[in-house]
Formats: sequence, C-alpha cells, structure tokens
Amino acid sequence: MKKNFNLLLVALCSLSMLVSCDTNTSHDNSTNGSSSFDSSYNGEQEQITLRIACQTMYGGNSANENNYPMVLAIRKFEEEHKNIKVEILRAPQVPNADETGTVEQDWVEYLTTLASSNQFPDLFMAPNMPNVLMQGWCYDLTDLTKNDKDFHLLYEDFAKSGQFFEHQFALPFCYEFFGYFVNKTLFENNNMDYPEFGVTVDDLIGQAKSITQLVDGGPSVIGISGGGNMFNYMATQFDNSLGWFAWNERTKTFDLKSDAFRKGLEYSLAFYSGTDYSNDALTDEDRERYFNDPQWINAWWNGNEAIHFDYSSMLTNLINAKNTGEINFDFDFIGIPKGNETVEPSVPVKATYMMIGNQTKHPKEAYELLKALTYDPDYYAYKLKTSRENENVLPWTFAPLTNDEIASKAFFDETFPNFPELKKVIENGNFYFDLWATQPGFEYARWNMEYQEGVKMDDILTQICVTGKQKLGDHVDEICRIMNEYISSCYDKLKDIYDL
Repeated sequence: MKKNFNLLLVALCSLSMLVSCDTNTSHDNSTNGSSSFDSSYNGEQEQITLRIACQTMYGGNSANENNYPMVLAIRKFEEEHKNIKVEILRAPQVPNADETGTVEQDWVEYLTTLASSNQFPDLFMAPNMPNVLMQGWCYDLTDLTKNDKDFHLLYEDFAKSGQFFEHQFALPFCYEFFGYFVNKTLFENNNMDYPEFGVTVDDLIGQAKSITQLVDGGPSVIGISGGGNMFNYMATQFDNSLGWFAWNERTKTFDLKSDAFRKGLEYSLAFYSGTDYSNDALTDEDRERYFNDPQWINAWWNGNEAIHFDYSSMLTNLINAKNTGEINFDFDFIGIPKGNETVEPSVPVKATYMMIGNQTKHPKEAYELLKALTYDPDYYAYKLKTSRENENVLPWTFAPLTNDEIASKAFFDETFPNFPELKKVIENGNFYFDLWATQPGFEYARWNMEYQEGVKMDDILTQICVTGKQKLGDHVDEICRIMNEYISSCYDKLKDIYDL
C-alpha cells in the first residue's frame, strides 16, 4: 500500500491498553479536534474517570509506572484536562506454563473478564486488532473522526487499516517494520559497497554471496539470515497490487496461485537448501565450526553476519549495544529488497491498534485520550523527549503516525539521526500490513483451520513453504478455496455484529 510518510522508526510492540468507564454520565461535548472540552454542569466542569488498562510492557506497575513514557503521557493528559481522571488498570499475574513463575494474564482473557462483568474499558489496545473486533467490543469511531479537525494529519493508509465497510473502528498506536539490517563496517572492511534501500533481491543475494568467507575455526563471515520468511512478504515485491501473503485487497482474497507468490516462495526455500551464504542453512555444528558459537543470532551480534532480517525495533538494541561497546560495527536498516527493477520497493509493517470500548459512557472524552496516545504530534514529541532526556525512563522508539513538522523534528533530528537508509525507507512511503494484526479471520485461516482431517493449515503450509516436502501446485486450489471462504464468512459476521 502507498503511504506518503516523511518519518518513521522502530520499536517492539506487542501490547494492549484499555480503558473502562465509570458510572458518571457524559455530556454532548463537541470534540472537533480540540484538546479541551466544554464539559460543564451548573457552571462547573463535570469530573469523570476514564479507566485505562495497560499491559505490563507499557505501564509497568504502580511502583515503577513513571518509568514509562506512555504513563507520563497519560499524566500530561490529566494536567491538561482538569476534569478528567485517568485510572490505570493492569491485568493480573498468573502462573506461567511450567508453573515456575508468573506472567501477565492473556490479554483477550482479561478483556473477556471485563466485558462479562460489565466493566469493559473506555479505551483498549490490541496487537491483534481483528481478535477484539470480532468480539463486538469496539465503539464505532466514524462520527468522532469526522468531527476531528486534525484527523487528516494521520497518514491515510494507516487510518484506512482500521476501517471496515467505511466505518472507523480502530486507530494505529504503534508500528514497526520487517526488513534487513546491514553491517556497514563489515562491507567497508572488505572494500565492498553495502546494500541500500531499493536493492533488488538478486543483487542482495549476490552481495551476500560475495562477502561470505567460511573458515574452519574462524574468523568467518556469513552473508545473510532470515530469508526463509520471504514467502510471507515477497509477493508484493514482484506485484505491488498484492499485499502480505499475496492478499488482494480489491477482491478480498489470497492469490497464492500468482506468479508473484510462486517467485517469493522459490527465494524463500533457497535460504534453507544448503546454500553456503545463508545462516539459516547452517547447522549448530556448522556455526560452532565457523564462528565458535552455535547460536544463530550470535553471528549477527558478534559482527560476523553481513545482512540480518529482523523487526526494525532491533534498532534500539543495536544503538544501546553500540553506545555501551557491546558491538563495534556501524549499521543501518534497508527494508525489503524489491523483486526487480520494474516494481516499486515496499516494506511490510506490523501495527498495533487502539480502540474505544463499546460500553463507554464518555466516547468524546475517550476519543480525546485516544488521539493523544496515538497520533497527536505534541504528545508524540513529548514521549520521545521524556525518554531521551531521562535515563530512568524507558526508550520510546515508535515512529510518528503523521508528517507533522513537530513529530518529524522530534524523530529525525532530535532522537534518531544518522540512519540514511532508514530515512529512505520512510520517505519512499510504500508499505503494506502484516495481516495478523489487521485482517479478520487471518490468524485462524492461516494457522489453526483444518486443511484435511488431522492436518491444520499451518502443517501443510510449513511443508510447502519451509521444508519443501510438499509442492504448492498440488494443494494451492484447495488452500485458496478454504482460506478465502473463511475470510468471506468473517466479513459477513463482522457486518452482522456491527449492523453495517
């Protein structure tokens, strides 16, 4: 999809945030994109409470919550809205799988508990937006966004990703890229140019092959890792009309029979086929032999891998490691290689969304908080500033959702300068979404739905796309039929749930 960005960054995001309503009644206040409300009662502002439930990674606990930029932004919101109190809720800790400790309760289970007790939050977040959307928990934001004079600041394609049947149900809260990092120092030391944004897949692999030097006992260099995921995202690089997993947005179907998907699959399988330039093709014994370390990831961290596939959130870890001396190489992020010279390069995005709960009694006030915590440029700059200038505050590395000058300056100039390839990725503006986070029905259709008796969809797709034990052509018609029929049924169900 085309997104006309001027900025963006990285971060690890898999979380949720929610808000449940109190028992006060709300007024018919007009938001109109303003940062304040005319909430008056007998000449005084009505005092209301918005209850927001934060996952641990965003709000910590009551003892250390001020270490989190998100919580500091919530407190800033309270200061600017004297009549609104924001109460932070957190899911309980439950025993982990082997009962050796505790973990945060599953987020959907927690939301279900709140919904069943008529205490659903005013505002909540979900890394997998379709799961909560299909529960019927989401407030229709359409009228609120239409009356928000600032809504146009949000990048159009991100706004559309939370729309269904022309109704707005969710806004993105954060997002990160999938793509390749390059060890610039390794290429420079070998008198080679490092790959840049817009490189073709054949040229990228050619550079990986050229720099590979495998020596018994080391020191060795391996060219690339992570290409085994190409079947998920590479179809777009050959045909820009297709998205993640060859999703056709126009027809609302998967086109796994397309030449674009087949080409991406061929490249993907090659990374596991015994090639000597791919870290994925090496065994633990091979890595011990060449790098004196059997761990797949350590070839990259130890400076022995030239091109590494990962989430863009790794940028923060790399910056911290470089600053502390843990690594000694320069790096940048180049996104995904394009299929050939005739297509536009694009980069897949994984987004996390925020929604208003359908039980809220304060939709307009909840929307104002939603706006502050998602795309408001001033709040975005504030989160960056607090994390940048206070060593006790955790890093805030999510990219802005607008091309506003305030957000752009805070990101590019003040927090993350000196990454020219990353800047190219952002300014190019071609992105598409990981369907796990955006497409109703995709998670079940892709992994858990039965393909044949005793065989789940993930089983057959693993045999086709990872191990190569099965041929795509032998199964593609049936896979497409089953997946597309299920996705269609989810759209029908969604229309019924929200009376669309």
